[in-house]
Amino acid sequence: MIKAIVVDDEILTREGIRANIPWEKLGYELVAACADGREAQAYVKEHEVDVVLTDLYMPVLNGIEFIRMLREQNQVCEVIILTGHERFELAREAIALGVKQYLLKPVTGQTLLTELHKVSREIQERMRLKDWVDIAKKKLHDYLPVIQNQFWNDLLLGNLIELKKIKER
Repeated sequence: MIKAIVVDDEILTREGIRANIPWEKLGYELVAACADGREAQAYVKEHEVDVVLTDLYMPVLNGIEFIRMLREQNQVCEVIILTGHERFELAREAIALGVKQYLLKPVTGQTLLTELHKVSREIQERMRLKDWVDIAKKKLHDYLPVIQNQFWNDLLLGNLIELKKIKER
């Protein structure tokens, strides 16, 4: 399951997202709903998350500061901003921080579902690629002694005479 958190100081928005999105049906687990960036910061220090839906303007620690903290800690997660502010500077800063989507409130349920579907597909593809890389690394690690042995045998038996072939191997 993809682990998601919602970060918004507006309780109606936070609870509306929590209650009205069919999280499990989408392959998500909503693991936290935080009232501000500081609460979310404490949560992500202890738990891994895959997706963050956050507001920008919140008390204590705003959304941009929270996202910046995620990136500084090398948290690999997708971020979707839900905000009522159209300021271009904020959108530009969010994009620089690798935000996946910048949605203006009020956001329809269908728009949010569409974005969650997109993010889910991207995360699943990234997980498949990571699995493939892990398998390839393991196979290389398993076969490396055999490959090295074959190289030394070929070298000692004179099967690799040309310097070019030796360098290639």
